[in-house]
Amino acid sequence: MAFDNVAKGKRGEALAEKYLSKRSFKVLTRRFRTRWGEIDLIAKNDQEFHFIEVKYRTQRIFGEPFEAVTAQKIRRLKQCGLDFLSRYPHYEKENIIVYSILSITEIEQELSIEWIRLDPFS
Repeated sequence: MAFDNVAKGKRGEALAEKYLSKRSFKVLTRRFRTRWGEIDLIAKNDQEFHFIEVKYRTQRIFGEPFEAVTAQKIRRLKQCGLDFLSRYPHYEKENIIVYSILSITEIEQELSIEWIRLDPFS
């Protein structure tokens, strides 16, 4: 599968949305941008509100997708999440806030998805 980076990112996000939908999550926002960066997906279910970084790979030559998420990226994800919550504070009052990574590998039509919840205090 040959993709350019934009198409690859959209493919990863589409797979992530399908995965979340099957787990009773509703995606509220895609690619939420702030001055600190971008949150790929913001989703919620009955009790949790997730800020999600999606990493998608079509090969493992550079390791697992989640390994590309640096400590700096995690800090930015959390800062973006705080920015979102400052704009829409009712979500924080109603839900448990979770930061996570959806690590997706698709090699020759074989799909592997790992959902990693990040430590909220790190």
